[in-house]
Amino acid sequence: MVDGDIDIYVICKEFNKSTSVNVLNELIANNDFRGYMFYDFVKRRKKGFPKGYYLGLKTRLKSRKWKVDIWFMKSMDNVSDKFMKKILTGLSDANRAKILELKNLVKINKLEIPSYLIYQAVIENNIKDLDGLKLYAKKS
Repeated sequence: MVDGDIDIYVICKEFNKSTSVNVLNELIANNDFRGYMFYDFVKRRKKGFPKGYYLGLKTRLKSRKWKVDIWFMKSMDNVSDKFMKKILTGLSDANRAKILELKNLVKINKLEIPSYLIYQAVIENNIKDLDGLKLYAKKS
């Protein structure tokens, strides 16, 4: 983990936009976070992101920034499900260390390469360095 980041997936057939907005409003009312974001990736799909409603929460804890990503989805989409399974089967200690190293280099160099692409590059394509990752990201 390069930054304080927690990812939560809520899978529930009854979830819809209204329910997700209600959860967001309750979180805002509780005032436990410093910032709140909402995206509708059901109506406005974006490559590399699951079909669902996204809540982003930001806070500080002991002088460290934290971001909580909550995805509300009716089911795990096929792409996300396959990706999670590949991560679980391909995440060795060496791969984990390489992913963290590359995530840190992406952050230091202020590159816009999403985390899922870094996982994919290392686990599926054996990318070992930043130049290889940049090339892989450009092709993707």
